[in-house]
Amino acid sequence: MAAGPSTAIVTGAAGLIGRELCAQLATLGRSIIRIDPELARSGEARYDIPAKVRQAVLSPLSECLTVREIYHCAGIVGPTKVVTSHFEMMSDHAADAIAVCEWADELQQQWELRGRVRVMLLSSSEVYGLSTKVPQCEDDPVTLGTEAMRWGYAASKLYIEQVGKAYANDRGVHTVIPRLFNVTGPRQRRGFVVPDFVQAALDGEDIVIDGDGFQTRCFSHVSDVARVLIALMSDGTCAAPGTVVNVGSDVPRTILSVADDCVRHAHREPRSKVRCIQRSSHDQVARGQMRTRKPSLDRLRSFVPSAEFRPWEEILSEMFSEARRKRECKS
Repeated sequence: MAAGPSTAIVTGAAGLIGRELCAQLATLGRSIIRIDPELARSGEARYDIPAKVRQAVLSPLSECLTVREIYHCAGIVGPTKVVTSHFEMMSDHAADAIAVCEWADELQQQWELRGRVRVMLLSSSEVYGLSTKVPQCEDDPVTLGTEAMRWGYAASKLYIEQVGKAYANDRGVHTVIPRLFNVTGPRQRRGFVVPDFVQAALDGEDIVIDGDGFQTRCFSHVSDVARVLIALMSDGTCAAPGTVVNVGSDVPRTILSVADDCVRHAHREPRSKVRCIQRSSHDQVARGQMRTRKPSLDRLRSFVPSAEFRPWEEILSEMFSEARRKRECKS
């Protein structure tokens, strides 16, 4: 990368992953341009985007001469939000990925930086769709459903991957495309499985699982994921342009065991009850859930041999500690 301090742009900087990336990049001495409407409203970020990257908000280009990394984390996530904001999700995911790559291409052409501006476009394990193959490899064929609205999220992420590949192949933009597997950790907002289960267990409320509870997921701590993402953009361990890479733990847990662990960690009586329910076939949030997710990490470790992800129990203990601190602050 460029000599001296470089600048990193992080879109979605107020989100779980974007916030952690900003923190770790800062410790590495990077200057950071944070892009997020939530932060812009509070005065912590300079630009109110994320969907409006396409409107040249980062001009003049001379202001960004030291930009060498763009982490595009902005997007609509979470099962409920994906369904309730379906059109916005589909249109913004597509437009923003193109806008970010287009801006990187413009930057490198303007200042003769071809291949020196790296762009990370976050994808998701949702793209594996109906696959029953375990573990899931980056070059596996994928099959998506067509009826459930949540398949639009997987389709939009596949489109983003192809945008990244196209800009790498046709424009010489160095894109890196991680497929993330169930990232969690302290400060993750409600609406995701682990923080919802933790809160329910502490409140003594029922923990409700969609389905029989035997669907499996591999949970990773956001700090470990951010560290790997930075490595995938760094000299020496950088993924090749246009490469898709699985990122996340490869240790699966059933959702039922996650719920039971949360009840155990809550240390309260009466204990929460775990209930498995079968939602209506018309429920768009429940429809289209993958049965199994487990990544092959062979490709990741070919780039970042040191990639490690902390154990589930450690993640859960930290999330309970944070949740208890918040409760004490409110009381």
